[in-house]
Amino acid sequence: MKVDQDNSRDVLSGEYLEVEFKGQEIPNAMEVQRSAVFNSNLVFTVVDGRLKKEPINLIKYNEETIVFNGLKPGTELVMEPLINAKEQTEVEIIR
Repeated sequence: MKVDQDNSRDVLSGEYLEVEFKGQEIPNAMEVQRSAVFNSNLVFTVVDGRLKKEPINLIKYNEETIVFNGLKPGTELVMEPLINAKEQTEVEIIR
């Protein structure tokens, strides 16, 4: 990103600029830690107290998080990375 400085003075330390970034709305998007995603585009959800793998649509990778959509609203998503977890494993949701 470049700030056009034509006909303006230098910005001094402690001063701020107001900028506007153009973007687009992403319907039904979520942002989660990258560690919640495995095999590039899968997450674990909880359905009836059991783990279920669900594919997601990755939209943007950030340094520590990802933005995605593809899950139905209200889906219970596992946020912690799971090691050696398998589908249909019985789990308890801790809130």
